[in-house]
Amino acid sequence: MIQITPYNKRSNRADILKAYLFLLDKALPFFKKDLYVLAAEKFELDKNIVQGIFPDQLVTDTERQGAVNAEQDIQSYSRGLHTFLYQHTAGDGHINIDRLYELLTVPMIEEVWALKGMTFAVDPPREKKPSRLESVFNYKAVSRDKQRMYAFTKELKTEVCPYCNRIFTATVMQQTCSADGIRPQLDHFKNKKRYPFFAMSIMNWVPSCGFCNQRKSTQDRKILYPYAEGVGENYLFRTCFSQAETSGGHAIYVTGAQEAENNFVIRGEIVPDIPDEAAYAVRLRYIQEAGQPDIFSASKRAAHKEAYIQRLKESEALFCWVAACQHHKSYVLRMFRQNYQFGKEYGASLGRSFSSLFFDPSLTYLRDIRKEYWGDAPLAKLTHDIDLEIQDYNRTVHY
Repeated sequence: MIQITPYNKRSNRADILKAYLFLLDKALPFFKKDLYVLAAEKFELDKNIVQGIFPDQLVTDTERQGAVNAEQDIQSYSRGLHTFLYQHTAGDGHINIDRLYELLTVPMIEEVWALKGMTFAVDPPREKKPSRLESVFNYKAVSRDKQRMYAFTKELKTEVCPYCNRIFTATVMQQTCSADGIRPQLDHFKNKKRYPFFAMSIMNWVPSCGFCNQRKSTQDRKILYPYAEGVGENYLFRTCFSQAETSGGHAIYVTGAQEAENNFVIRGEIVPDIPDEAAYAVRLRYIQEAGQPDIFSASKRAAHKEAYIQRLKESEALFCWVAACQHHKSYVLRMFRQNYQFGKEYGASLGRSFSSLFFDPSLTYLRDIRKEYWGDAPLAKLTHDIDLEIQDYNRTVHY
C-alpha cells in the first residue's frame, strides 16, 4: 500500500550496506576476495569499512572448494543463471562481480529482468529436497543470525508495515548490538522457493508485519511492489451507511456518536481516472533505465496504467484492506467526533495561534498525514482519507 524508499536512496545508505554485507558474507559461498571487490567497487563503500567486513583475504582450501561447488550447482540447476553470473570468468569458481551486483540489487520487476537478460529457468530438483541453489543463496543461514538481522532491520528504519499500514515494524533492541528485542519480518517479495537466486537480493526484502508476511506467504500474485509503487491517492477509504442502521438518522455516525458504530462501514474505492501517476512513476523509471527509453509514450503509459490498476486490485484483495479497516471504526468515529465538537474553525485557530506546530490542518489529529509521511505511523493513509471526507462534509453539510 505505502511506497518505501530503497536502500540506495536513503541518507544512511552506507550503514544499511554495511549490515547487509555482513549477511552476504555469511550466506554466499563465493571467494571473500570477490565479495571484497563487490563491496568496495560496486557498492562503493569506504575501504576501512570493507576491511572490517572482510579482514582476511587469504584463500583457504575450504573456501576454494565452496566457490567451485557453488558454480557447479548453479550450472547444474540453471544454465541461464550460470551464463549470466560467470560470463568472461575462467571457470574456477570466481564470479563476475558486475553480474553478481546486478543480481543482488535488481528491482523485483519482471520487465526489468527481461531487459537485463535475467529471466532464468531453474531445472526442477532431482530429488525430494530443496534445490541446491537455496544453499548457494543461503538465506536460511542468515535468518538464524538474530544479531546481524536486528542490525540490518534497525538500519532500514521502516516504522510501519508497507502492505497494511496498520502495524508498527520498527526494530526495537533491548541493548545495542543485541539480539533481544523485536524486528519486522523480511518478506521475500518474490518467493525464494520459486526464485532462489533472488533469496539474498536486497531489493527482494520487504520489511513487513507478521500478519501480512503470513498472508502473502508463497503466493506469486501480481501486487504492488513497495520499493517502486504505492496506492498514492488512487485508492481512497470512505464511509457509507450500513444496512444495520435502525435509528438516529442516516448521518448520525458523522457526529461521532459512539452508539452509531454499527451504522456505517468503511469501504475502499479505486479512483477511476488515476490522477496520482507519481504512485507508480518509480516503477516506470526502473524499466526505462533498464533499456526501454519509450516507456513514457502514450501507448506504453496507458498499458502500464492498466497493469498498475490490476496490481492495486490484487493488493486490496490479498491484504484484506477493507475488511481490516472495519476493526478501526471506533477510531474513525473519534475523528468525526473531534470534527463535530470543534469544527473547522478550531483547526484554523490552531494554525493561526501555533503556525510553527500546526502548519497543516491535518495535524489536529496529532500526526502528519501528508502523503510523504504515510509510512511513519499506523493508519496514516486511513486518517488522510477520512480527513478528506470530513473536509467534504464541512463544505456541504451544517450540523
